[in-house]
Amino acid sequence: MNLGTTQGLRDGLLEVQETVSDYVRGLSDPQFTAGTAERWSPAHHLDHLYRSNTPVAAALGIRERLPYVAPDQQRRSFGEVQAAYRTRLAAGAQASGRFLPEPANDLGVQLELYRGSLKALHEQMQGWSDDELDARGMPHPALGVLTAREMLYFTIEHNLHHLRGMQARLEQS
Repeated sequence: MNLGTTQGLRDGLLEVQETVSDYVRGLSDPQFTAGTAERWSPAHHLDHLYRSNTPVAAALGIRERLPYVAPDQQRRSFGEVQAAYRTRLAAGAQASGRFLPEPANDLGVQLELYRGSLKALHEQMQGWSDDELDARGMPHPALGVLTAREMLYFTIEHNLHHLRGMQARLEQS
C-alpha cells in the first residue's frame, strides 16, 4: 500500500475493506459468532470496527470544524503510528464505552454495517488535500491528538489489527 497521498489512503481503505470482508465471508456462522465479551468473536471484532470507523468518517465530514494542529507538531508516518498504537496496546489500552461491541451476530448485517462505515470514510475523504490531512487534528482516545492523515493511518492499522485478532481467535478454536 502506498499511503503517502490522499488517493493512496483512499485505496488503502478500500483494500483493507475488501481483505477483511473476504476473510469474514469465508467463515461459517458458528465461526463468526464463537466468542464472548472477554474473548471476542469475529462478530465482536467487526462490530467494534464499525463503531470505530464511523466517528472518523463523521469527523472528516466536518473538516472546517476540526482544529488545526500546531505547525511544529511532528507528523508521523504509517509505521510510526502503527508502532505507537502497538505500544499503547502492550501497555494495556483497550476498547471502552461506545467502542465496545454489541454484535448482531448476523454475518450479513454486521458485514453490511462494517462495509458501510468504510465506504462512508472513503467518501468523506473526497476533496481533502494532502496538506489539509496534515493540518487538521482529531482526538484519539489512546493516542491523543492525531492529524487527519495519522487518524487514517491508525484506521487502516486498526482494521488490520482486528483482522489478525479474528484470525488468531479461530486458530485457537
